[in-house]
Formats: sequence, structure tokens, C-alpha cells
Amino acid sequence: MFNKLDYIESCIADYEARIKTEKELIKGYKRAIKRNKNILNQFNALNLPALHINFIEGFIKRDSDSIKFYEKLLKNKEAGLKKLKIEKFTATGRKFKVMKGGSNSFAK
Repeated sequence: MFNKLDYIESCIADYEARIKTEKELIKGYKRAIKRNKNILNQFNALNLPALHINFIEGFIKRDSDSIKFYEKLLKNKEAGLKKLKIEKFTATGRKFKVMKGGSNSFAK
């Protein structure tokens, strides 16, 4: 029989693993950009031909585009994870409590 709560928990675990992987990918691309910028500065200092410089600039642009892509995916995955956590919360039979006065009000 299909257990909705187990399914939601497995989806949450999957989303968390994917988010972790995408964060690691973004870090790797940022390191690659930093490394390529250092190489570009060295090429400029050595007055190498424009062909070599354009080649490295192409890598930097590609990595920057990849970062934008993965950051957009990461944002969507985090939003999906929040929805799944809310769905899990409601699937357990709990109800949300709406507090008047905002989150800073405490019962005394």
C-alpha cells in the first residue's frame, strides 16, 4: 500500500541531496573562475596573443553562465523543499497556528 508520508520523506531526502550537490558544483565553478582569472592576468602580463586571452575569457564566461544556471536551479529546489516540508507537516495531521501580533509576541 502507498504510504504518503514515506514518499514525502524520501522526496525531502532526495531534494536535500540534490541541493547539497548543486552547492558543491557552484563552489567548484567559483574556484574555476578565480583560477582562470589568475591565468588571464598572467597571460596579460606576458603579452600573449589575443587568441589565448580570448580562450580563457571564454572559459570564464561559460563558468559564469553555469553558476547562474545552477543558482536558479538551487533556488527552485529550495522552494520545492519548503513545499514538501509543509506537505509533510500537514500529512502528519498537525495544523498551523496563526498567532496574532506577529512572531515577537509571547504569552506572559
